[in-house]
Amino acid sequence: ADSPLRAASVDLSGELGACPPLGFWDPLGLSEFDDPAVAAGQFRRRRVIELQHGRVAMIACIGYIVPEFFKWPGYISPTADLKFEDIPTGLAACSKVPGAGWFQIIAFVGSIDIFNLQTEPREYAGD
Repeated sequence: ADSPLRAASVDLSGELGACPPLGFWDPLGLSEFDDPAVAAGQFRRRRVIELQHGRVAMIACIGYIVPEFFKWPGYISPTADLKFEDIPTGLAACSKVPGAGWFQIIAFVGSIDIFNLQTEPREYAGD
């Protein structure tokens, strides 16, 4: 039986990022689809998502540095009597943020990702 994933007739070797000595590097075959239109669309979608995740990583770096110099006034959790200034910086903060706070963070980021997945990018981000 034929695999649903086969080499697409789309040539991605000329895309940005394909360079010697590897050329277009896709060892897992994630860009191989039966339909060339689907392959091109998925390649484009993944490029947009890659750019989005890179930007999130850059913002995360800022979020790692800023608390060293600035803390919000007030409480992060009034019921736990936990103030923002009580939260340590860096990875130690992960164990101090209450579970409800983590839920809010994950729900917010998840809603943004779900919204972005439902919209088809018409242009490359940044163009």
